[in-house]
Amino acid sequence: MFPAIEVTCSDNAQCIAIFDPSASVETQKLALAAAGNILMAPEAEAKTCQILPARETVAGFVGKVQSEQHLKDVCIVLPHFSTEDSHKSLNEPGHHPRFANLPVDGVYIEHAYSGLDPVTLEKIQGKISDWGKRRRAIVATGDNRSADWSRLGAHDCWMKLGEHSIEAFRQALLADEARIAFQSPIFPTEHLVELRVKSSLTGPAPVAVVFNNGFNAFIGVSFGLQY
Repeated sequence: MFPAIEVTCSDNAQCIAIFDPSASVETQKLALAAAGNILMAPEAEAKTCQILPARETVAGFVGKVQSEQHLKDVCIVLPHFSTEDSHKSLNEPGHHPRFANLPVDGVYIEHAYSGLDPVTLEKIQGKISDWGKRRRAIVATGDNRSADWSRLGAHDCWMKLGEHSIEAFRQALLADEARIAFQSPIFPTEHLVELRVKSSLTGPAPVAVVFNNGFNAFIGVSFGLQY
C-alpha cells in the first residue's frame, strides 16, 4: 500500500500525489500546502464538506512538489488523463500546452485500460506533437466512491516493483512496457522458491536467495582456479 491524496487543481483537472510508505503525515501535509496552503481537516470532522478546487494549477502543483526539498524524493504526482468526456481530466481541448510541458512520468485513468480510445493513447505516449513528445506510463484506477469498496480493484493494473518504495514505483513508470500490465498475470504452476548456497566464501551460515514467482536473473562473475 502507498499513501496518497487526490487534489482537484484550479484548471479543473485532478491529480493523485503518491507518497513513499516511509513518509510521515507531516510530510504529506507539505503536499497540501503545495497545492495552495490547504490544511488537513481534524480526524473527527465529517467527510462531507464542500469540495473546492485548490489554488494551484496542475503544472504549479507538480512544480512545487518537485522543488520542495522534503517532497521531491518521496512523492510522485500523476495527473488524471482519461478520455475527453471524463470528469476533471487533463485530456480536454485547450489543455495540450499544459500537458505537453508537464514534467511527469505517468498519468492515471479512472476506467479500464481497454476503454482508452486510440487518440488518447497516442497523446499519452507522445505520438501527437501538440500534446508533447514524452511517453508517459498509465496507471488504471477504480476511483472507489462507495462505502462497500465495490470498485476497489475493478480495473486490472499490475506493477512489478523491486521493493516497496516510491523509487521502485518511479522506475516502474519509466519502464512501463516491462513493468506495468493491464490483465492479471499468469504464473507458472511450478517454480523455484529459494536457493541456498554454502561455501567458504559465505561463512558458516548458508546464504538464502528467495525468488518471486515472476522473472528472476542472476548477475555475477565466474572465478577461475589456478594451481
